[in-house]
Amino acid sequence: MKNLMKACVLSVTMLVLMCGVAGADDFHPQGTLIVPNMVYIWQSSYGYTYQWIVLTNITNESVECRVRFYDHNGQDRTSLGNVLTGTPSGNGLWETVAMNSGDFEIPAHNTRMFALAKSGTRNAIIGHALIEWQSNDPLLRKALVGGLQTQQQNGLESIGRSSSFLNNGQPF
Repeated sequence: MKNLMKACVLSVTMLVLMCGVAGADDFHPQGTLIVPNMVYIWQSSYGYTYQWIVLTNITNESVECRVRFYDHNGQDRTSLGNVLTGTPSGNGLWETVAMNSGDFEIPAHNTRMFALAKSGTRNAIIGHALIEWQSNDPLLRKALVGGLQTQQQNGLESIGRSSSFLNNGQPF
């Protein structure tokens, strides 16, 4: 009987521990997209290549979004990014939604930008991004459309800017 009690207590303890670990992250993606060919080079304030991902919520409700940027060794370098939105004043400056993070909310029919920030530290990184989203509607399967922008600068002039659609412009 004593061994049976020990087994029951051990079983309950293991169950509680496993449930605690499983509930540690409340993010359960309903949609995912991998963005290959991410490039981030920072040599100086006059020599860099960096990219930003622009995401638009096409639904009638808010979605939680998570962008992760991984380098050529598979290390999470998301802390190099900021989440931005436009400003109503039209002053040409971005409004910061989240710094050094890729976790953010996109309200219904709104747009946000995950930008690899100008760091001031010399870096040359190739890698990929992972975009995930979730909503309160468990039946929702496609919520976002997006694009990738790249800018290169050498000296005082911008020498190149390009853009492409994510997922061929189709919702994901």
